[in-house]
Amino acid sequence: MIFTHFFAIITLVATSVALPATDSGIITVSLDRLGSRSDVQNAGSLAARAANRYIPRHIQTQPSKLMQRRAASEVDGFDHVSRRQNGDDGPKNTNITAIQGAGAYKMRIDVGTPPRPYAVFLDSSSGDLWLPAPDCKTCSGTPYFASKSSTGKVSDQNFTVTYNDGALRVEVTGVTDDVVFSGFPIKQQPFAQANKVPKLFQESPFSGVLGLGFSASSAQKAPPLLQSLVDQKRIKSPSFALHLPSGLKQATMTIGGIDPSKFSGEISFVPVDNAAGQWGLNIDQVVAQGKGVDVANKKAFLDTGTSTIIGPLDDVRKVFAAIPGSAEMANGTFSVPCTPDTSFALKLGGKDYTLKGEDFIDDVLAITGIDNAVCVAALSGDDKAKSWVIGTPFIEKFYTVWDMAVPRFGIATKVE
Repeated sequence: MIFTHFFAIITLVATSVALPATDSGIITVSLDRLGSRSDVQNAGSLAARAANRYIPRHIQTQPSKLMQRRAASEVDGFDHVSRRQNGDDGPKNTNITAIQGAGAYKMRIDVGTPPRPYAVFLDSSSGDLWLPAPDCKTCSGTPYFASKSSTGKVSDQNFTVTYNDGALRVEVTGVTDDVVFSGFPIKQQPFAQANKVPKLFQESPFSGVLGLGFSASSAQKAPPLLQSLVDQKRIKSPSFALHLPSGLKQATMTIGGIDPSKFSGEISFVPVDNAAGQWGLNIDQVVAQGKGVDVANKKAFLDTGTSTIIGPLDDVRKVFAAIPGSAEMANGTFSVPCTPDTSFALKLGGKDYTLKGEDFIDDVLAITGIDNAVCVAALSGDDKAKSWVIGTPFIEKFYTVWDMAVPRFGIATKVE
């Protein structure tokens, strides 16, 4: 579901256990959000949000002294950033940038010898890394020149990377080169250079896409970047954690472990079904306004490339039927009152994870008075969908851990 909301905007103006401890480095990168979801408490703050929705998200915040002390000790056996903060192989921070209006994230990687920087879109629903070829006329961003890299090699392998169930097709050629991920070098990582991309990519604020899915979702059948880090003994666990705070605070990704300063309490895990190469989950129950909703479909996929939550249209209609004041609009979207008591939850692993008020709002639709506003919900329906897509509104609400090894998905209370 990559780019679903990004291009729509252009068009439409659980057991508590731990990951294995790692003895090698952990990488922490700062993420940039492609879009913004500001605090929504009442109509007054909604008006402020509407006026300031395009403020760049580049302000770095420091953890409190309490959190720094907490980070100094082992948490549930996880290796974490503080243990190698000052070492050569310790965590290294890199900004990741918000794509304005898209509710998604990009980050910097460096490729080639000498290394050149590239901004890549983070997409957990795909498994390929690609960058623009020098002669790609429809690509945007910085082209990749294998000929200018002493370690770059172009293969004779041509293939197609698809997104959105084949609606977006990228024609690519396989290459291998050295990749630097937040200061950690990966030797001879297989990836691709794009020869032709859909027209929608021409205006994208990134050069390529970094897939965070499993190898089965790779059209190239290449090892994921995380697995290459493990194979080359940079990290022990092929895992990453996301801390995506609201407002102006810096988003971060921690690779190979966790950052205890970013969450409180325990991390609860649910099993992941990776048969299709994606981060698949089973939903125990869908909940609206604190009451269970009888939905027909309970299969879901986690997706950092989708800025909404999407479900089968008939199931989504049942959800909004339980939310007073909601109304169906065009193209499977729904409006809700911009009030803090509007709530939606997913029960995973026996626990309810709730989006309430501001967390469940995608945008302001209309302001009719100082205390009255109508908002677009961060949940929409698709009449062709047979499963749910859990996008960034849910992922941003919690501290999340993505463990490829088991595989499993961890959720904890996020510290802002």
